Amino acid sequence: MKFLLIILYISSFCAYSIHAQIDSKFKRTLKKNNLELFVPQGFAEISTLPNKEMDYQFALKYGVDTFEIRYTVYPLDKKIKEFKKNLKNPTEKQVHPNFYWEEMYNEKISILSNISKNEVPKPRLISDEAAKEEFNADAGAITFFPIATTSINSEYKYCLMMVIHKNFESDVYISYFGNDRDKIETLALKAFHAIRFKN
Repeated sequence: MKFLLIILYISSFCAYSIHAQIDSKFKRTLKKNNLELFVPQGFAEISTLPNKEMDYQFALKYGVDTFEIRYTVYPLDKKIKEFKKNLKNPTEKQVHPNFYWEEMYNEKISILSNISKNEVPKPRLISDEAAKEEFNADAGAITFFPIATTSINSEYKYCLMMVIHKNFESDVYISYFGNDRDKIETLALKAFHAIRFKN
């Protein structure tokens, strides 16, 4: 059974508009990281705003609803180069970037929710099989949690955050923000497969 059915308990057909405008800078980020993004019908790009808690590169808004999706891509190439360089130093303790994504994911939830890392909601891990089938990724996770109003802005109360990880490529964060859990899950499903790795 599809992973999204297990997580959201609902199903829907997602229609995409491949002609919708995507910021040229983010287009380059997608291309560099072997990603493709289709803007779902009913969604429109909005301007990004500086955010010290969690930067993001692209955002979508659904109509007049209080619902927003923010996309963040973290390339792994520099971290992998640094990892290989540090291998020459036997005293340097390090974790390969392919295995660091889950810890970083929990850290970001901790920051956005203003909850200690030991108390953050346990993420639902996406199975390797589902990650491959749904997003052409190697791993991933999804978590729903309340956010601290000061960390994003006073407009949103909740976040459904998903991360998809591709070995030697990048970590992609998709954060769905809103004020009603049911509406977040319903609208998130419309854009659930909007971004994926090409191969």
